[in-house]
Amino acid sequence: PTTTITTTTTTTTTTTTTTTTTTTTTTTTTTSTSNSNNNNNNNNNKFFWSSIKLLRSLQS
Repeated sequence: PTTTITTTTTTTTTTTTTTTTTTTTTTTTTTSTSNSNNNNNNNNNKFFWSSIKLLRSLQS
């Protein structure tokens, strides 16, 4: 009689690679430039001081 021996070898390789990259960039730039307000304040200031000087000169 003939005997047949069958050997089956199964190799299963499972490789799972998960790469998650989350990059969150938040840039908040707030620039408030109020040149006109500054100019107005400067002018008011000048006017105020010149008025004071004028009053002092009138008083003396």
